[in-house]
Amino acid sequence: MMKEKHLTYHQAIFSALSLPYRKNILNCFSYYNLYFLLPIYSIKDTNIADTMLNLYDKYLHKDPYMAWNTIINNYTEQLRKTCEFINVFYLKFYQNMKLTDILKKNYKLIDIMNLWHTANNDTKSRFKQEKVRFKDLHD
Repeated sequence: MMKEKHLTYHQAIFSALSLPYRKNILNCFSYYNLYFLLPIYSIKDTNIADTMLNLYDKYLHKDPYMAWNTIINNYTEQLRKTCEFINVFYLKFYQNMKLTDILKKNYKLIDIMNLWHTANNDTKSRFKQEKVRFKDLHD
C-alpha cells in the first residue's frame, strides 16, 4: 500500500484501519490505543468521534506503569457499546439532545444496546416508526 499509493507508514496504517489521518489521532496513535481509537472512529460523524476521543483521552495509554489490562477490561466494552449507540440511535433519532446529557446515562446505553441486539426485526421496525423519547427508550 505504501509503494502503490505513495503513502507514509502512518498513512498506510490509518487507511488499513479505516482511521482518519489527522494530527489529534496521530498524537495518540499506538497499538494499545487502538482499543479506543477503532470504536471511536467507527462513529459516522467525525465531530462526535473527536468529542468522544477528548472524553476518553484520560484512559489512553500514556503511562508504562499503568494497569493497562484493568483499563481495557473496564472501558473498552463500555466504549464500544456507547459508540454503537451513537451510530444506531443518537445520529438517527436523538441528535436534538446534547451528547453529554446522553453520555451521563452510560449504564443505560449499554443495556439499551444489549436489548437492541436481542430484539427481533418486528420490534426494531416498530421502534423506527414510532417516536420514542430518550427517557423511555430503555423501557
